This record gives sequence, structure tokens and C-alpha cells, in this order.
Amino acid sequence: MKFVLRIIASSVVPAALCAGVAADDRSLARLAPADTGLFVEVIRAEDLLVPLTETHVWLTLADLAGQPAKESDAHEWRARIKQTIKMDPAEAIRQLFARRVAFVGQGPGRAQDGVVICRPAPKVDVNGLVRRWSAESAPKVGDMDVFKLPNNVGLAVYDGSLIFGDMGAGSRMFAHVLTEVAKGRRGRILADDPLYTSLLRRVPADPDGILFARLSPISVLGVPASAPATSQPTTLEAFRQAMPELPGPFRGSPNLLMVLHREKNLLHFTAVGSGASQPGRGGDRLPAQVRSLPQRTLLATGAHVDFPALIAAAQKLPRRNLMRVVLNLLRIEGPLNPFRPLLNALESSTSIAIGAVAPGNRDPRCPPMAAAAVIIATDKPVAVAQAIERLVELAVSVYNLGALVPNANTPRLPEIVKKQFAGVDVRQLDLGALLANIDKANLIGELHLCWAVDGSALVVASHIDWLEQILLSRAGKAPDLSTVFDLVQRPVPAGSETLLVVQTGPISDLAGMWLDYLRETMPHVLSERYWRGRQPGGLVVKIGIDGTRDADERRLVITRVDQNAPAANLLQPGDALIGINGRRFATSQPIKEFQEGMRQRPNASWVTLMVQTKSNGVVSKTIPLPFVDPMELMRRARAIGKIGQRVIYYDDVPDPAGPRGFLTVELRASQKPLFSYPKQPASQSEPRP
Repeated sequence: MKFVLRIIASSVVPAALCAGVAADDRSLARLAPADTGLFVEVIRAEDLLVPLTETHVWLTLADLAGQPAKESDAHEWRARIKQTIKMDPAEAIRQLFARRVAFVGQGPGRAQDGVVICRPAPKVDVNGLVRRWSAESAPKVGDMDVFKLPNNVGLAVYDGSLIFGDMGAGSRMFAHVLTEVAKGRRGRILADDPLYTSLLRRVPADPDGILFARLSPISVLGVPASAPATSQPTTLEAFRQAMPELPGPFRGSPNLLMVLHREKNLLHFTAVGSGASQPGRGGDRLPAQVRSLPQRTLLATGAHVDFPALIAAAQKLPRRNLMRVVLNLLRIEGPLNPFRPLLNALESSTSIAIGAVAPGNRDPRCPPMAAAAVIIATDKPVAVAQAIERLVELAVSVYNLGALVPNANTPRLPEIVKKQFAGVDVRQLDLGALLANIDKANLIGELHLCWAVDGSALVVASHIDWLEQILLSRAGKAPDLSTVFDLVQRPVPAGSETLLVVQTGPISDLAGMWLDYLRETMPHVLSERYWRGRQPGGLVVKIGIDGTRDADERRLVITRVDQNAPAANLLQPGDALIGINGRRFATSQPIKEFQEGMRQRPNASWVTLMVQTKSNGVVSKTIPLPFVDPMELMRRARAIGKIGQRVIYYDDVPDPAGPRGFLTVELRASQKPLFSYPKQPASQSEPRP
């Protein structure tokens, strides 16, 4: 999709994270085909959309839309928007998206070829805009006027609305939408689709926004779901490859609808799915378990974990896989093996909590460090306390035995230390000696394995300070997450399957502190190039295709596409690669040129291929690649946290009508930190050897 449409789409699609709309006579759903797989509409949301134009927020949304980009692209995007519609992004949002704006796509993970429909503010002269843009007339579709703007952006004017789409080779969605719109009520439109309307009846009326996504096989652009696979996925399995698993009762749901209701600086979403709810996995302790975490918890997630099933799944790993070998050793029957009684004593309610601590034994200028904890419900606290202590003692003994090997250069681990916080017995194993060879910059300082059995829960943490904070909040002696739970419109039910709390504002503040510190002390780590060779697999990245060399035509003909690889759903057998990184292959060795292009690609997160399709059309395909740049993640976390302060999601108890979940986003009213971080390190460990 061309740059301008990328900008419009990436500004609207993820707005579904903060937007959606009811299907009435004025809804833009009446301009969307009935086979639409992804529909997003927002009403009077320019105040929500304008902040999304911030560079790093923009990049995050582009990734979510399947259109990865780099920071320098933002300047080119803005220039192309001005070239195309004579407006900068913020002005375009205020004028064109003032009343309603919708994004129409083929489906989740298939949004590159999408269409944007908008209804400008009443004071905007649509015909005047067309003249201002010097639009070239194109063939009409029915009675609809169609124009061509620079950069192959198509424009149609219909009933006071503007329809933007890609007119380039290989793009079909724009023509498909116009064809269906031209049919009027005689055509098939989304607003009349029985599935769409049935889901709307299950959510509160008069929403301020809507997201509708089909996750199951459907007819896309006239291609039946039973047709041979194309470059666009049409199955639920293909969607799952492109998108993360849906939470709790939504697992396996074939369709999803989410609506928004605004309440001052709170955005309340209600999500419903089609099909039957997944049965609950037991236990009602999850909400209380998460609510009792410390107020300064940065991220908390709670779910039900089937530990026996998890162990069984591990047995399917390759025989020599380290995890399988360790588990087999731990499962040996006998009175000295504590693993089995520990496993039998744990319940399914499990939470993970990420917080911030200030470890000692490091540069005092270092910002607070992330600390993690796992909280697991148990109905046998005494058995758990005994089993986990024996298990750790066994692991330490085996490790220290290996440290006795001559020239092993392996530090010994100390003995377990006993402590007490908030009246609860605590055990701590100092792992600081293990950091000597991996933390050369001395950023981590301390690392512990510490645990406690507090009432009906086992708490295991990475830092003793974080464990102490958790025990104090669980005992009611320190503030907990109740203030976040108070943001929701309805109480979190005891039988909820999934809970998520993210304090995006504090995460943003902490990310900013780290970026400033690293810029001052270790500027070289801020570069993407630094992280390229530090990924699993190093610089070698495979996109998952097999092909044959066509030396005469200087191209690589694809014969197979791995459905679990980056190229899945973007390339298909029969396509031919004729170039990479914007350059055509210039020799009779396209395979070598392709491999060299992969190594020298301008951005580590994706590669751009020139593809000749079966119809001999030449299109550009952007293939997202597995790459993690911690610095870029921190930049984006900082940008997102300047918009949103806190987020909480939970799903409803199973209902015969289908799954339902609730999401609340608190917008950030000011840049003042929600809470401060400790600055002076308090050492809990002995200095490193």
C-alpha cells in the first residue's frame, strides 16, 4: 500500500484500541461490503487520533497494521501526505475525520490493502477539497465520481463521504468497495450483515466507536473460502499465525466485535465474540490475587494455568531438549524428589507481576530495575513451603557440585537465607555471583531467587525488595491495585479467566529514565546495528520460502512457503522474486543476491521484496521479520505512556450467548508522574566476588 494510505490506515486501524461505532443509517458500515473482514469506525475522535501521529506511537501502530516502518519514514510520510492532500497529518485528522472515519480491510493481519472512509466536518467543502487537491478524473463507478491523487491514491466522493484507497497494481480493495457502494441497498453491505448486527445487540447501545473482525473463513473479494490458498489468509489458522491468541473465553472465537463508550478521560470497551464461551478453568481467586499486588506494579497479568498439561506438553519436546531432560529428572519417583508433591499442591490461579526496585552494588546513577514475581494459588501451603525449599536446595547442591570441576571458573552459590516480612517466613538465595560474567556494565547489580508461602499463595520473586513489597500489600500494610480496579464500570467477577493491568504512564516514565541514562553512559547501545548480531540466529534470518533459480529472467521462482514463517500469507508458490531492498536482481545468481540483500537490508525488522505475480504484475511486498530492539521498545513505551496512564482488561464469566470482555483505558491528564521511583540503592547482597 502506498505511503499516504499507510499513514491514514495506521492512524485509524489501531484507533480501534481506543475507538468503534453503532450500525445505524448514518454509520459508515453502510459503505463497507458485507464480506469485510476488518471494520473500524470512530465518531468525533480527533482528540484521540491526533496524538497517534507522534512518531514512535505511529511506528507502533504501523507494526500492528502489518506495515513495519523505521523512524526516518515518518518524515517522508508527512511529506507525501502534504504532496497528496495538501495537509499535514494533524490537519487532515481535524478536517477529514472530524465526524466519522472508518477503516475497511480484508481482515486482521491482512490490512495492507485497505480503504479509509471519512465524513468531514460540516463546514468542510468536499468539492472544494477535490479542486484544492488538483485531483485527476478517473472512470466513474456507477454514478460515483472517482479521482486519482498523487502516489496512486484513489479518491471517490459519495453522499458527503470521502473514500480513499490504493489504485496501484495488486491492490483490489478500493475497487471492491466502490463496486459494492455503487450497488447501494441492492448490494451486500456490512450494516445489514446478520452476524454483525447480532453482535451489536449484545453490547451497550450508542457507542462512540466500534471494531469488527472476522477471524474465521469467509469470502474475501469474491474468492470463496474453499478456493485454493492465496497470498491473503482466509482461515482461522492463518489468522492465528498472524495474531496472538485471544484471551480467556475468546479462545477460538471465529468473530470479534468491540465497542467504545467515553467517560471524560476514561475509555470503556466492551468486546463480544461469536460462538460458545470456553468453559472456565476453575478457581475464583484470580481477581483478589491481582488486586492485592502493590500499587506500583507496572504490569500484572493473571490467568488459569493447567500445570499438569504444561508438563505433559513439555514431554513432546525433542528427547534431548534441555527442558525435557530437566523435567524428566525432576519427575523421578522417590521420597527425595520434591517436584511431584509441589506440582500436586498448586492450583490454576496464577499471576505474574512486574515492578521496579533499586538494587545495590551498581552505578548509583542507574534508574530502577525491573523485578518479576509469580504468584500461584495453593490449597496446601505447608506442603508447598517444604517442597520448594527442598527443590531449591537440590538444585543448588547439583550446581555447586559442578563448580568443583577443576578450571570450571564457576562461582559457588551461597546457602539459603531465612528472613521474615509482614509476619511471613521468607527464603532468599543470592544469585549475584552469577552476574559477574554476564553483567559487564554492572547495570543489574543484584539478582535473587526468593520465595514465601503467604496464606493460600506461593510467591516467587527475582528481588527480595519486590517480594517484600508484595507481602506488605497482600497484608494490607501498603497500597495495592484497588485504585486501578476502581476505574472499571462494573466489578470484576470472581470467575474471570483473564486479568491484565498495565500502568503505561509509569512504564513510560521509567523507560525515559533508562534512555537518558544510556544516552549519557552507553550511547552505542541505542543503535539498531548494535542489536542485529545479538538476536537468536544472529544476522541470518530466513523468511520461509523455497525456490528455483530462473537465471535467464534473473529471478527466483517460489515453490513453497512455510506457513509458520514470516513470508506466510504474503507470498505464495508461483510468485517470483525479482528484486530486494528496492533493487532488481542484476545477475544470473538471484539466490546469492537475495541472501546478500537479506544480510544488508536497511532495517532489521523487515525486508522489502519486488514480487512478480502469476498475472505478471509487479508489486512491492514488505515482510516483517523477527527482531527485537530493546531500545526501540523503550522509545515506544515512553511515547505510548504519554497518552495513556493505566489500562485494565478482564473477561466476564462464561455466558451461553458467547464470550464477553471489558477493557478500560485511562488517558493521561498530565505528564506529572503517577508515582516516584526510589533513587538510592539499598544493598541486600554481598559485593560481587
